[in-house]
Order: sequence, then structure tokens, then C-alpha cells
Amino acid sequence: MHELKTYLQSKFKFSEEETGQILQCFTNKKISKKDFFLKEGQVCQNIAFVSSGSFIFFQNIDGEEKICDFAFESDWLAQYKSLLSQTPSELSIQATEPATIQLMDMEKMNTLMNTLPSVHILRSTLAEEYFTKSTKELPISRTSTQKQGIMPY
Repeated sequence: MHELKTYLQSKFKFSEEETGQILQCFTNKKISKKDFFLKEGQVCQNIAFVSSGSFIFFQNIDGEEKICDFAFESDWLAQYKSLLSQTPSELSIQATEPATIQLMDMEKMNTLMNTLPSVHILRSTLAEEYFTKSTKELPISRTSTQKQGIMPY
């Protein structure tokens, strides 16, 4: 949890009390190598902060795994589109090594935003990061990226 506290204090101007309230909403979880944070077809219910380890985001197309992205220490995990729309995820998120994450479900996030309005900044930042990542491949055509084995979000 120390890594998440350091991240929150370095990126945002939360008070010590606010940081404590935010941290209380997260649950520490260890994930083994090759275990999934999210499988394609599941509805994403959580966001997670990567304290240690790494993850791969991939999509299964015609029986082949196409890599979309990676997440490392101090990154966030979620399939934001699935999380917000509560629809099945189009991709999987899998640990590439033993990992520790800090997990929060959307119900806790929404409750936290109602009690601590400053948390909107955190959620907005996560949305902006997702949007930036999801649009970084747009100039390349879908067919071109499929041939390379890399899929845009």
C-alpha cells in the first residue's frame, strides 16, 4: 500500500486525511504469474494500482493473441470502457510475473467521490490516461496494426 500512498501524494494534492480515506477503499491482492485481472468477455468491476509486477493487455482475434498494451509498477489496471458501460470486455489483462495490486470496485469509487469531492481529480486523471492510450494508435489503420500483432483499444 506504500507505493499507492506515494503515488497519490506525488501526483495529487490530497491532504493526509484524504489520502488515508482513499487508501481505506483499496484491498491488497497478490496475483500469480499468468493469473488474470480480467478475462475477455467478463465485465470489468474494479480498478487496480500495480504496486509490483507487470501485466499484459491482449485481445484474442481468430485464435491469436494480439497485444494491446502493458502495465508496470505505478500503472493502473482497468478496461475502462467495460467498467463504465458495464459491458463485456473486449480484452484480457494477465499478470506476466507475480504481482501485487491495490484493488477498488466502482461502488467504493462512487461512494468515495460522494464523500470526498477531490477524488474526482483522480477519476478524471484515470479517464484521461485511458483516453490518451486508446487514441495513440488511431492514425494507423486497423488492418495495418492487426498485421503487426498490435491492436488499438
